[in-house]
Amino acid sequence: MGGLSAVTLTSVWAQWGWCASDVAANQFTAVRMVAGEENASTVLRASYAFGKESMSTSELGWFYDSSGTWQPVSGDLDLSWRGAGLEFAYRKAYEPESRPFNGFFAGIHASLRHVVSACSEVAMADGAIPAQVYGAYGQAPATHVMNATIMGVGLELGWALATERRVALEFFVAPIFQGVTRFYRETDSKWNSEEALDAGMVNRLRASYAPRSVARGIYLRQTGPWLRFGTVLYVNPQPTPKN
Repeated sequence: MGGLSAVTLTSVWAQWGWCASDVAANQFTAVRMVAGEENASTVLRASYAFGKESMSTSELGWFYDSSGTWQPVSGDLDLSWRGAGLEFAYRKAYEPESRPFNGFFAGIHASLRHVVSACSEVAMADGAIPAQVYGAYGQAPATHVMNATIMGVGLELGWALATERRVALEFFVAPIFQGVTRFYRETDSKWNSEEALDAGMVNRLRASYAPRSVARGIYLRQTGPWLRFGTVLYVNPQPTPKN
């Protein structure tokens, strides 16, 4: 790609890479780039993600006790998740004449990702929690298992930087439109619908708990525009140039 396909080849060749920037989100992504003629290339990325996070809050909700005094409801929430994803890109390189082994590329992007998240929550108070609770607590603790499917289409842009060694570097960004669907399987709660539980999780993570970016993305990401970006390290093959 870009400078990675700058040499005129006798045949189509391929590179393996690793998206190093995904590690920050506990995601491991292998990349396969197949370069064709006229600086076109096809890229496939396969990823696996996992993680867990524990959160606490002293203000999950409030209720009036028998004496008419406000009492807080505290909460402890544990999340664990795992997921897999596939990405496809078809790109064209545009190489500046002054730097023939490096270049800008642009193309199309498509992606599909599935994540399974398990949530366990315990709410505590000085006494029994009444039916009427104000704040993010909602109807009950939000213990559940959730399946999320995320599909995206859009563009992919970036810059490839080749070196004289067998390692090459690529930066890419993909402005895309994503569709997000979530399916909840309740395991220990009294929520009357999936919609109510979904709204309850959104309220918790926005108003009470302070999740890190990965957990926020799993539960708060909505259908609409999104930006996928990354840094890829490639191991270059040794193509044979034409005479």
